[in-house]
Amino acid sequence: DNNLWKSEDNGNTFDLINSFGNDDEPVMQFEISRLDNDVIYLYQRTSFFGAVLWVSRDGGVSWIEKDFPDGPSSMRAGVLTIHASDPATLWVAFAHQNNDGQKIFKTTDYGNSWVNISDEILDGETIHCMFHQAGSEQDLYVGTDYSMYLVNEEGWARCDEGLPARLNTNRMQPFYKDGKLRVASYGNGIWETSFLKEYAPMAQATVDKLSSNCSRDTFYFDDYSVVNHDENIDWEWEIVPDPIFISDPTARNPKVVFGSTGNYTVALTVTNNMGSDTFRKEDMIQILEDECMPDVFPDQSM
Repeated sequence: DNNLWKSEDNGNTFDLINSFGNDDEPVMQFEISRLDNDVIYLYQRTSFFGAVLWVSRDGGVSWIEKDFPDGPSSMRAGVLTIHASDPATLWVAFAHQNNDGQKIFKTTDYGNSWVNISDEILDGETIHCMFHQAGSEQDLYVGTDYSMYLVNEEGWARCDEGLPARLNTNRMQPFYKDGKLRVASYGNGIWETSFLKEYAPMAQATVDKLSSNCSRDTFYFDDYSVVNHDENIDWEWEIVPDPIFISDPTARNPKVVFGSTGNYTVALTVTNNMGSDTFRKEDMIQILEDECMPDVFPDQSM
């Protein structure tokens, strides 16, 4: 399919964001920035060996087509991953055919220019998945049809301790709550390992809804930060202007009732023994026209 769709109601309905090219030019993958969800990268196959990168910096309203770097013999299949705290930085790996010496490239300017970071340690292997560890400058985990690798400021190294002698990787996902990286494979099940290094928290908040037409509605906030919950953690929530009720501003997941119409700014500071970070979102919550129904049981709406 050459279309990108979006749902804002848990998958019950979808709206078309954009169509890319013809039906025989399929969308292979897209990635949304964790730090700025207006930034979207999309990998599209354009011919048997060719592909292009599409970049949106306004949530999919407009798109700019970018060329991938010259060099790889085939771009038919590829893998993308975004730097967790820098939306301009993206890695792409070309997974079709050999491409030795031309396997992985990095951009730090939204795809305007590319640097080849391939290494001979990957020769003869096919890259299936990649993942940037949030909090790090450039810790990039790479899964191939043989093993797992890590590249950072110190260079390339295998990180396959405890894994089968050969692991044909399929997909990897972080589980920051426990400081783990989980890897699904072809034919060898799902494996997990601890991150080789822990970093300072990267604060982020989430909530069950962003707006309401009733000032008495309860909003359920939660911590979506990159932080290991095995460590000693302090949470501190700040909402401006003050809501009429917050269950516990030092809890991981407070409940909030705002009490009046208006826009509310939300801040969350997360601290552990590795450091501290603050997430702040202006006008994150909107209480629109107050259309609350009368309480059936007065004074018991909470």
